[in-house]
Amino acid sequence: MVGGALSERVKLQERRRVDNTIMQHAIDEYLRRKLTHAEERVLVDWILESSDRALPPSLANIAVHANRILGGREVPVEPASCYGKGSFTQ
Repeated sequence: MVGGALSERVKLQERRRVDNTIMQHAIDEYLRRKLTHAEERVLVDWILESSDRALPPSLANIAVHANRILGGREVPVEPASCYGKGSFTQ
């Protein structure tokens, strides 16, 4: 019985460690985001509307639009970059 209880305890500790790691990654991702989900939705809608008009925006134009969205906030935010994967939300 002692071996079984110890094994269950080790499994529980490992599960908690994994859960804590997952939660920390989620918190880190949340803190890195520059655009809120609502702002990101506005940006995506603008991109889709532009594409529907046969004028798909370049990365530079997307960055300009993202910065306009960020500029509308009352609290200043570091400008978005058009370089790198996910640069508008990180």
